[in-house]
Amino acid sequence: MTTMKNGIKTWVNGAIDTMDETAQRLIDGGVAPKEAVKAAALLTKTAVAESLEKNLGNLNAAEFTHGLRTQQESPLLN
Repeated sequence: MTTMKNGIKTWVNGAIDTMDETAQRLIDGGVAPKEAVKAAALLTKTAVAESLEKNLGNLNAAEFTHGLRTQQESPLLN
């Protein structure tokens, strides 16, 4: 059974995975690792904020709770 806690974990894990992948792509493209991590963090924060707004932004409390409980595996890919 999916729970709100699992939905939150999905969002957090998705954000961390997105940041890791972004940083690695930047490093592979020649950006210094320290700068790549900073840029990846900024890009990920923006992506998470946009995805949260798109997926959960206009919901009332009950819908928001349900949205977290039924969250798909990769919410940042929408």
